[in-house]
Amino acid sequence: MRLTLSWKPLLITLAGVGCFLLLASANATPLENTPHGLQFALFYAGILLLIIGLGIKTGETHIRFGWNEAHRHEVFIVIGVFILALVLRLWQLADRIRAPVDEVLPMTEILALWDNPNLPIIRQFGVISSLTRLFASWQGASAAIFGHNLLALRIPSAVIGSVTVAATYFCGRVLFDRKTALVGGLLLATFPPHMHFSRIGILSIGDPLFGTLAFACLVLAFKHNQRLSWVFGGIALGLTQYFYEGGRLLYPAFMLVVVILTLLTNRAKIREWTVGLSFYALTAIVIAAPIYLTIALLNDPFSTRMNTLALSRNDWLVLLTSPPSSPAFDYLVRHTIDPLLLFINRPDPTPYYGGATALILIFLVPMFLVGLIASLWNRHGRGLVVWFLLTWAGNLLMVDSALAARYVVVFPAVALLMAVGIMRVSAWLPAKYRTGVIGIYLAFCLVTQTGYYFGPHLSAYMQTLVPGRDAYDALLRAVDLPAGTSVYLVDPPSTVTEQYAGDILRFMAADKSIQLIGSPDTFNLSQESSAAPYAFFIPADDTQTPLLLKQSLNLDEPQFTTYPLSEAQAYVLYMGRPR
Repeated sequence: MRLTLSWKPLLITLAGVGCFLLLASANATPLENTPHGLQFALFYAGILLLIIGLGIKTGETHIRFGWNEAHRHEVFIVIGVFILALVLRLWQLADRIRAPVDEVLPMTEILALWDNPNLPIIRQFGVISSLTRLFASWQGASAAIFGHNLLALRIPSAVIGSVTVAATYFCGRVLFDRKTALVGGLLLATFPPHMHFSRIGILSIGDPLFGTLAFACLVLAFKHNQRLSWVFGGIALGLTQYFYEGGRLLYPAFMLVVVILTLLTNRAKIREWTVGLSFYALTAIVIAAPIYLTIALLNDPFSTRMNTLALSRNDWLVLLTSPPSSPAFDYLVRHTIDPLLLFINRPDPTPYYGGATALILIFLVPMFLVGLIASLWNRHGRGLVVWFLLTWAGNLLMVDSALAARYVVVFPAVALLMAVGIMRVSAWLPAKYRTGVIGIYLAFCLVTQTGYYFGPHLSAYMQTLVPGRDAYDALLRAVDLPAGTSVYLVDPPSTVTEQYAGDILRFMAADKSIQLIGSPDTFNLSQESSAAPYAFFIPADDTQTPLLLKQSLNLDEPQFTTYPLSEAQAYVLYMGRPR
């Protein structure tokens, strides 16, 4: 690709660069009182101007995917896969997981965006992680449409997860062929961990979408050397910096390794690709620039989670110099192997995913291993192996190296590796049986993965997420109480604090207040407003508290949850007013 940039595209490109510079100024300079609506306008306008200025060239108005007119029905196949993924991610989205899964933080950030019209959107927030408010803004838009509830928080995740499935098909199509791409897309659509993280409202689901697109467009650009492919890939890579820290650290390193390996094995084309690689890098740098300019100007940490939860230099020195018989060496072995076992043998130990199985169900483990090995000898598939190994190596830097939430960034690669394994094993079959066997096995995988996730996994997961009394059920019921109700949660579980419960109600029902009390003895009626109705959520097996409350309140008949909870888990609602 030759560099041909006339003055009009150049001006448009400079205007896009200017948008991102103004965005950085709005987050870290005296211009920081800029309305966040204008900040988002600068962000999206900057992306559009870069696409027009750098990406569109006369005679190149579309990306060349490698199919011709005879394959237009492939578009409908992709749409079908996307719809399947979306249905699975939207079905009973707020009902099957009724408790927040680290979703109070986005609730508070949405409220902050609504309360402060000049809130900086790129400036990092978060005590443990360095995050931007881009994903929270999408959740806020969803909440404005669908209401202040868990469903609205999770719809952006479901949509992004479904688009990631389509992006995985695109990646498989670029790397391999249509059949492998379709198998990989369908496997990811029903892959239990990806379904799960697409059904909760945390921003890490944004990482694999843009990382997959950045990789697929890079490979496509190397194939066809088309400007739009380079620019789209660079934009996607830049957008990986706006979500979770894992994607921020992984994908630039991954793309750099892919570029180096490609150039080393195609030295004759280095000059031909120089301009395209410059476009790829330029767009990525411009898109990510506001974050890093803000970090530099405010002297913020680059990676808060890495700084606080990674193994220190002294830790590594001890681990690497310990004798084989020492506990430190045993820890190093487990620390190295456990992330790999997480995919094939070891359940996730956290409430983010949990479950009783590894991330890959047992009948797909052989296909994953075959695909991993086979891809080492495939010049395009090798990138998937690099993707997986870099993710594993990056997690080795952390104190806890085998947490499922940190591997969301590699799920598309895992799905494609399983697809490669299926196609490689099927190649050993007679040609006349091959398509039928693949179809039967794939149907079995899709049905079994879906059935496992919505059946045994979610049932066990809810027990892990809410092991004792279900305070979240009480909070959800409190949302529907009359405005101005003072809510009291009696004998709450230790995992639910008053601030935590208050943040949930402030998002879902700002017209109500909540207090957590250990027993009715701490309830002082004289300090309460007699005009406000009271709502007491009392453990179902507590018979004494209602009797004590009746001494000073007129209590209505008890109201029971409609959700299937045991007596040890449930709260009974008593509405009361002073005598």
